[in-house]
Amino acid sequence: MIEEKLYTYIKDKIPILSGRIYPKLMPQDCKKPAVVYGVVNDSDVETLGCVVGNIIRFQIDIYSFSYSEVKMIKNEIKTALYNFEYKPHNLSSMDNYEEDTKLYRDMLDFKFKI
Repeated sequence: MIEEKLYTYIKDKIPILSGRIYPKLMPQDCKKPAVVYGVVNDSDVETLGCVVGNIIRFQIDIYSFSYSEVKMIKNEIKTALYNFEYKPHNLSSMDNYEEDTKLYRDMLDFKFKI
């Protein structure tokens, strides 16, 4: 499953996260920085009625109490993604601040063609 490969790859490439990489939901009491990832959309690619592949859209959210740390981790993840066995397409990012949790957040959005 590509989600497992992506999890293992990010865990190995971004040691500052110390394994704090969670599918879909981050535990409330987890130490920061932390990352949440998930599939946004999984679409079949069809040609002449036959499925010839998939396009899987992912989102990775990076959380920290430090804006500069979020940006540093985002850049490390982007570099890692471009060296992953599947190359990201249409990679974009957006940052945010969550007032209620006092956390900075950067959201990476991209697609893999499988």
